[in-house]
Amino acid sequence: MLAFIHHHYPKKLSLDEIAGAASVGKREALRCFQACMQKTPFEYLMEYRIEMSKKLLKDSDETVMEIAMATGFSSAAYYGKVFREACKMTPGAYRKESRRER
Repeated sequence: MLAFIHHHYPKKLSLDEIAGAASVGKREALRCFQACMQKTPFEYLMEYRIEMSKKLLKDSDETVMEIAMATGFSSAAYYGKVFREACKMTPGAYRKESRRER
């Protein structure tokens, strides 16, 4: 399931697709994920998208909107909201701070 998420994270993913990648049902996928990762597949997916977006913010000149779309977020506004909740700063502030550290 992790490999499937890592490969398909830019796309809109459903629990059916994630479970299907492991040839298990939705309930079993949730149970296994919770037991192994202590989070749901959706929580993991969002964390992974944020981590991938942080790499792009640091290493590319793509706009925040382009990064949001490239990492599977439905809009720049939603991406900004999720990013702020996870990182306690905006994507733009993260970009400035990470580039200052170089």
